[in-house]
Amino acid sequence: MFLLISYVGEDVGAFFSSPIKIIVFSISIAISWIIGNNVNNRIHETYEKDK
Repeated sequence: MFLLISYVGEDVGAFFSSPIKIIVFSISIAISWIIGNNVNNRIHETYEKDK
C-alpha cells in the first residue's frame, strides 16, 4: 500500500490529469484493504481459538 501512495506522490499533477490512474489507484487501495482485513480477521480468529 505504501508503494501505491509513493507512486501518487511521485507526480501528483499527472495523477490528477489522468482519470484512469485515479480509478486504478482506487481499485488497488480497495483490494489491498480487503485482503488486509481478511488476513487480520483470520489472525484474530486463530488467536481466539488458542485462548
